[in-house]
Amino acid sequence: MPNKVRVIEKKWSVLTRPYFMYNGSAVVMNDIQAKHPCQNSNAQCPQYTSLVNGKDAWTVYYTSTSFVEIRNAVRKLLYEVGLKKEDIQVVEFVNHDYIITPLT
Repeated sequence: MPNKVRVIEKKWSVLTRPYFMYNGSAVVMNDIQAKHPCQNSNAQCPQYTSLVNGKDAWTVYYTSTSFVEIRNAVRKLLYEVGLKKEDIQVVEFVNHDYIITPLT
């Protein structure tokens, strides 16, 4: 079977940095935080801890096998949502058909 020629359909995905909409424009999150598991009982405000630095975090926005649909999704993010080019990334998924394990 390894020598059999196969057609593999390519799949692309549009990734964006985490953002939220504020007054009609996209605001990219620089730091993603969550409530600290050990809260101080005397504190008036909850304590937060940083999970992921925003420049290293990416979220999946759209996935398709059609590059035309991917291009339209990127245009929508640029012109309708208002994200910058630096906050959008297009990647190709690579299918792994074989699992290679050691013999021993």
